[in-house]
This record gives sequence, structure tokens and C-alpha cells, in this order.
Amino acid sequence: MTQSKHASKLFWLATVPVILALAALLGLKGPHGWSWSLRDIYPVDHDHAWAGGTAGVFYTTDAGLHWRRILPEIGVQASDTSYFTNRRIGHILYASQEQALVSMPGGIGVVAADKGLVDLRTPSMEFWRGIIGVAFSDETHGWAYGTQEPTSRDGLADFTENSGKQPGCRARNAEDFVYFTEDGGSTWRAVAVANGVGQVFAVSPSVLWLTAECDQLIFTHDRGTTWSVRSAIPGTILFADEDHAVLNRVNDAIEPVDRAFTLVTLPLAYETVVFTSNDEVWGLNSEGRVLHSTDGGKSWLSTDAAVTRSETSGVVRSRISGEAWAVDGNGTAFFI
Repeated sequence: MTQSKHASKLFWLATVPVILALAALLGLKGPHGWSWSLRDIYPVDHDHAWAGGTAGVFYTTDAGLHWRRILPEIGVQASDTSYFTNRRIGHILYASQEQALVSMPGGIGVVAADKGLVDLRTPSMEFWRGIIGVAFSDETHGWAYGTQEPTSRDGLADFTENSGKQPGCRARNAEDFVYFTEDGGSTWRAVAVANGVGQVFAVSPSVLWLTAECDQLIFTHDRGTTWSVRSAIPGTILFADEDHAVLNRVNDAIEPVDRAFTLVTLPLAYETVVFTSNDEVWGLNSEGRVLHSTDGGKSWLSTDAAVTRSETSGVVRSRISGEAWAVDGNGTAFFI
């Protein structure tokens, strides 16, 4: 049963001045009538965080008490038909105290905390238009998937219905190609192909997990040189490390004997779930309340943060035990 912790109320009240100061400075839309367009937030540590959206890119060094606009408004170009750009513009792909990688029209922007936009890494527009998802494990190593076919299929790991590895499979979606970058997104090389890739989860420069049609959970430990596959009714990959993944349970799926992955049922909207570790979980329930668990979802504490959701907003982010940020559908940022 979800419980409300008195201490969380006191902590939330203590953070109200932070939010008011943030709102007054940047014009956030929240309970007091400000407006700001936020889509994502990326905490680096307790004090440093980046926020992004169509209104631009912002940076704080004091846990949200003060923010600086590092990059002005980001607009989608009329000629840019990239699914990824239009759905994820202004998202922070990776960040450190010094700089952030930000999804922008045509490519990936490198935004420095002290200089603003210092580079726009733009692979060919034809390539970028086909990208559906991107995940970085550090500032130089990242993974992407989409429909753009490489010039050659030589050396690609093939997990399609025509590969002979999934007998009886009848994929409903077209082929998606998985790409890897070692230079922060300037260049990409294709490493695998599968029907209907649903998600990629980057653990490190070497380790990637992904889901695909034909009930496949696919992973690599050597930057895409070799791959392993498990049969799983693919839900969302909620968390993964080098040897294990946690997926949401769907359609009465059964966990494997070898424990390569586990399945969980959480009282949360799965696209908002974030694991800080195997045991610590944050996310939004159906009412938009931010919930927190420290035992892998066996029990829950309710914070006093209520978050409205929209198609492009309503997210929770956490990288530090005991702390989280949330962005609601109105573009308001909450520090919890």
C-alpha cells in the first residue's frame, strides 16, 4: 500500500522557496501562473543539473535555486522530419558539470556551461531523419536505432525474421538498424538489424540492451562485436547493468531460469520509471503523484509532488540516491 511520509512533506515545504525562486527567474508555469516549456531534466549531482526544451537549455549549480539560460529557444525546422528531433527536441542525452549533449534539429548539440553551443554534430540529414531513439553512456559513446539502412550490411548482427534465428516469427514492423558512435555523435556505424526495435538501454560504452519483435531481448558486452539474445515478451527495459535487466511484466510473461532478466509489476506509468539502483525506484502513478521505493517496488512512499503529464512532458529523473527531479506537462520543474 502506498504511504505518505511526514518527513517528505517537511522536505517538500522546504523546497518551495527553491521552486518559487526558479519560477520567478525563468518564468516557470506552475501553481502560481508562470509559463516555461520544459521537456527534460538531467541531474549531474546534488547541486548541478541541466534542463532542456523548446525554450532552450538551462543550467543550475545550486540544486535549482538559480538557473542560467545557456542556450536560447530551440525551434524545429520545417524541413526536419526526424521523428527523434520532433519528439525529443531539447532532451539532455548526457551531461557533466562542464557540458551537455542536447537533441537539436539536424543533430546533437554540444552545450558548454560557460560558452553555450560549441558544436553541432550533424550526420547526414537522411540518416538523422530515420533515427527513432538515442542513448548515451558517456559524452563520447552512444547508441541509436532507426530505419535508415547503412550502405553495407556486411558484419551486421541479424535478428530479423529472415535471419533463421527466430523460427515462426512474423514481424509486423520494418527493419530497424542499430548504430554506435565513439565520437559523441559525429559519425555512426551500423552494428545490428532487427524488426521493430522498441528501446535501447545503454549501460556503458561496451554494454547495450535492446528489445525487438519476435519476443527478443538482445544485448552486447563488447560494443556490438558479439551479441546474445533471450526470448522475452518485450516490455520496457526499466533498468540494466552488465549482467542483468529489469523489465516491466506484460502479458503474463515468464522469467527465465537463468535469471538473465527479471520482470516486475509497478504501480507506475512505465515511461516515467527511473531506477537509481536495483532497489531504488522513482516514478509517477496514474494520478501523477511521484512515488519512491527503496526495496525494488515491494513498498512505496508518496511524495507531495503532483505532476501533470502530456505527450512530451511528465518525466522523473534521478541519478543520486534519495533525490529526484520531475518535470510536469506544464513545464514546471520539481526538486524532490
